[in-house]
Amino acid sequence: GVATEQVNTNSQLFEFIKKFEGCYTKAYYCPSGVLTIGIGCTNTKWTAKGTITIEQCKEAFNEDIKTFE
Repeated sequence: GVATEQVNTNSQLFEFIKKFEGCYTKAYYCPSGVLTIGIGCTNTKWTAKGTITIEQCKEAFNEDIKTFE
């Protein structure tokens, strides 16, 4: 079988990446024309809201980062 390692993200990782990428509570179009919100989130679940809270930015970030865990 294949062993997998569970990696848990936390607020420290969110804050670290936020310093470099920025965190936007209002949806915007990035330079490539993609609707984006939070820390680079392009999921329409979040961008369609138009505006989200910082807590929702963290939630969206944690959902996105699971792809890479």
